[in-house]
Amino acid sequence: MNNELRIVVHELLDVLTGTDVDTDNLNKGATDRELDLFEQQFGQGLKLDANLRDWYKFSNGWTYDICAAVISDGLMPLHFISTDDILDNKVVGSQSIPEDHLKDFDHALDPRIKPYIYNDKWLPLAEFNGGSTQLLLDLDPAEKGSAGQIIVFQHDPDFVYYVADNFLDFLKISNKLLKDNKEELIG
Repeated sequence: MNNELRIVVHELLDVLTGTDVDTDNLNKGATDRELDLFEQQFGQGLKLDANLRDWYKFSNGWTYDICAAVISDGLMPLHFISTDDILDNKVVGSQSIPEDHLKDFDHALDPRIKPYIYNDKWLPLAEFNGGSTQLLLDLDPAEKGSAGQIIVFQHDPDFVYYVADNFLDFLKISNKLLKDNKEELIG
């Protein structure tokens, strides 16, 4: 694990100390071999970047405890899911956001994101409320985006929001949201 990621992980653990989050629910990390197999099984040309790969070696999911946060249509808590859960819930195909649906929003779809509700080239990393909020690694960005950017899908109403350029930047944003909203999110 590189030093910058190690610092961000320690910041996360510090934020969670003394809260209702049980760090015993942190899953054992995956091995390089398990991650290689995961990349192969997911397909779509998936190659985890070094930070995301090291994250999964640190923890292959975090069973149901809130350990991250994101802003979609509001502040949302998240828990990281395992590589097995990712494969079990893998989406097949893509569905575009209907044009008439887009006009119902007072903001436009971010030009870095393709206008989909779901896409089989979006890798779910974390979720909340049974997947109605999903943090996604975007392997199929729009022309103005970049592969590996982090986006979030929010159900009801279905919309996708841009979050960060990469996983490490997301973790930094999430740590700040958790720290600034500790009582509301994690008690």
